[in-house]
Amino acid sequence: MTSALNSESDGYRAIGEWYDAEHDAVGEDVALFLQLAEIVGDPILELGCGSGRILAPLAAAGHRVVGVDRSATMVGRARRRLDEAGSSEAALVLGEMDRLPSDLAGRHGLVILSHNTLLHAISSESQRAVLTAARAALDPRGMLVLDLINPVADLHQPEDGRVTIEGRWPTDDDGSVSKFSSRTVDQATQRVSTDIWYDHVDGAGAVTRTATRLELRFVTAAELMLQLELCGFVEPQLYGSYDLDLYTEISRRMIVTAEATAS
Repeated sequence: MTSALNSESDGYRAIGEWYDAEHDAVGEDVALFLQLAEIVGDPILELGCGSGRILAPLAAAGHRVVGVDRSATMVGRARRRLDEAGSSEAALVLGEMDRLPSDLAGRHGLVILSHNTLLHAISSESQRAVLTAARAALDPRGMLVLDLINPVADLHQPEDGRVTIEGRWPTDDDGSVSKFSSRTVDQATQRVSTDIWYDHVDGAGAVTRTATRLELRFVTAAELMLQLELCGFVEPQLYGSYDLDLYTEISRRMIVTAEATAS
């Protein structure tokens, strides 16, 4: 069976270390996932778990966690992160998030797709395939939580191929890494193509550039609500921040919760 996801090669193979240097500084979403885990209960499944930035604090809080990712690079980094945190019993699966192993079906209290993960499915059909797999992984009391960028608020950002510097972060060798990106958007297909460069300057001043290309598909709030309904979810709730503020067109994030069955 062929996966419905983007069949591009592992876009994270070369940039795993620099991805973590950037994203380990991101923490405002962790408190929300910890709160939902306490309310809903485990086991917890994260689809597109990356290098374990979300899984590690959940495991450290005593939750049973499983992570799935298609990137061997990121699964390896997640395993090291979890082992270093003393969470060696956390399970990791190398595979596609739209085709989960049968032993993951029907057993999770919480399924998480964090930080734009759903957007790696680059068609409406493949996004629904991921949501269908997520629905099948939940137990009857279970909840899905999605964290996505709000494309309505984001449309004013440069999309014409110009290069943007996104930030600079310190590295362990007394140097730094800077991230540059250039993106183009096909509004007809809602596809976003992004070229990314990380320039690493080590403590001695030597510069190394690492590049990758990622393909995403943005989704609007209205389309997402319809996708969830078509995939069997009920009682979806849409928020505009990690504090669960009211969603508006200027919200930077779309935080969505949805239930496996009606309460």
